[in-house]
Formats: sequence, C-alpha cells, structure tokens
Amino acid sequence: MVEALFVQTARKFTSNGSAITLSGLTPTLYFASRPSRDVGLLPTEDFVALWSGGEGSFAADPPDATISFFDRLLQRDETPPDDVTVVLRDPVLLGDAVTYAIDVVSGSVPADTGGCSVFIDATRPALVPMVAAYVRRCSLGEASGS
Repeated sequence: MVEALFVQTARKFTSNGSAITLSGLTPTLYFASRPSRDVGLLPTEDFVALWSGGEGSFAADPPDATISFFDRLLQRDETPPDDVTVVLRDPVLLGDAVTYAIDVVSGSVPADTGGCSVFIDATRPALVPMVAAYVRRCSLGEASGS
C-alpha cells in the first residue's frame, strides 16, 4: 500500500470561517512512503485535479489536513496562531491562490494571518490507488509536474 502526504505552503492565509484561501502558493510537495518512497513537486492545478474522478477521489473522500502557521512579520514576542485540523473540500484555484471549503475538526481558524503550511493526509484506503497512480506517472515523467 502506498501512503502519501501532500504539503502546500502559502505566503498568506485568510478565512471566512467556512472556507480558507491560501495565497502565494508554491508547487505542492508530496511524499510517498513504501514501497516507492517517492518525493516530488507537482503543480497546484494537478493537485486540485485529485478532487475530480469519482470513486476514490478527494471529492468522494475529502482529506484531513493540519494547518501550521508561521509569520515572518511577527514581532519577537508575538506567536503565530495555533495549528488547526480541517477537512478540505471543493478547491477553487485562481492564479497562485486556492480556496477550500472546510469543516473544522479541531482548533480555531484565524481570519487573516501570514504564511502557513498545510499537511494533507492521503493515506485513507480509498485514496491510495489514485495517489499511487499519480506517483507512478511522476516517476515515469508522464505527469505535468515532472
């Protein structure tokens, strides 16, 4: 079984409580564990495409994610918001920003802050075949992210 973790890093985070927007995104990083142990980058549009495709897609089984905040502009005595765990749904990509509808699992989502990293769990059995296929295409140079 291939397990994977996706990581999105953004320069800016905003939320209205039911949706989050990550702006200034870098390409999405992925780690696949045994047996392939692949690591790579894929364009965010390829990551968002994992929500299409029916059974086994993120649309059918939305991923959990933990958002960890950092802000280089904070004063030394200020701390970034605490981590929050959410379920990500219905991504909309516009330029270098992606907006997700969310369900909060734990923590509090800030309205506006600096940078963040979003650690997206793709290890649920229903998602494994789709993630494994993408990792295989990347290792063969067939996906647009390679």
